[in-house]
Amino acid sequence: EQPQDQPASPADAPDEQPASTASSPATEPVTESDTDRELDILAGWLTLTGTEFPRGVRGLAPGVEKRMAGDAIAGLFARCVEELAAACADDPMKMTMISMHYMGDTTLEELGELYNISQKRIQQLDAEIRHDVVGTTALSTDVAHHLAARFLPLSTTASVNAQLPALAMDAEPFTGTYEHYFRMWGLWDTDETWIAAPGFANAVDAALAELADEHNAALISAAAESLGTDRDLLAEWMSQRNGLVVLSDDAHVL
Repeated sequence: EQPQDQPASPADAPDEQPASTASSPATEPVTESDTDRELDILAGWLTLTGTEFPRGVRGLAPGVEKRMAGDAIAGLFARCVEELAAACADDPMKMTMISMHYMGDTTLEELGELYNISQKRIQQLDAEIRHDVVGTTALSTDVAHHLAARFLPLSTTASVNAQLPALAMDAEPFTGTYEHYFRMWGLWDTDETWIAAPGFANAVDAALAELADEHNAALISAAAESLGTDRDLLAEWMSQRNGLVVLSDDAHVL
C-alpha cells in the first residue's frame, strides 16, 4: 500500500526553499511498521502461490527472502486478520460476534441472549461487520479466493493441513483458526474430514443422475471429470456418504 500524497501547505512557507522541495508536494513518511507489513505480505504471497522472487528486483524489497525462509504464510495470514480486526476495533462486540458467530457456531439469537443485547442491535452490528468484510479486507479476500482455487472442489482436511499447517494456527485476536477466519468468505464448507465447494453434494447428485445407466450405476471416473476433481478422492468421498454405494469393481457407484 502506498501512502497518500498530501499537498504542502503554503502557509508560513519560507521565502526561499531548496529546489528539490519548493514545488514538490510533501508525502507522509513510510514507517518501519508499514514496510514490515508490506514485506510480510509480499513474502507470504510469493510463498503461498509458489512464485519465485525475481532476482532482478530483490534490491527493491530487502528482507523478503529472509522472511520467505521462515513461516511466511503464517505472517501473511496474520496481516489478513489485522485488516478485519482494525475495522472492528470501534466496538468490542464486533470482535466477539466474529469469533463466536462467523468463526464459530453460535447463532445471532444466542449471542443476543448471552450478552443481553436486543436483536435489533445484533442485526445492526451484523450489517456493520458484513460491510467491514466487504469494504476493508481486500488482502483477506484475495487470499481466501486463492485457497479456494487451490483446494476446491474437494480436498481432505488432512491434506490441506499438511500443505498449509498455518491454517490450523490461532487467528488472534479472534478465537478460532485461520481456516475458520477464511471460511467467513463462504467459498467452502468443511467438516472433520473434507473441505468442499458449497453445494458439492448436490453437484455430485446431479452428475450421477446424468451419468447413471439403466441399472442406476455411474462411472466414478466420468463423475470426477464432470465435477473437476480427482477420481480416487471422489471415490473415497462417495464411500463415506449415505445413499451412495461404491461397487466392488471400484469403478462404479450406485
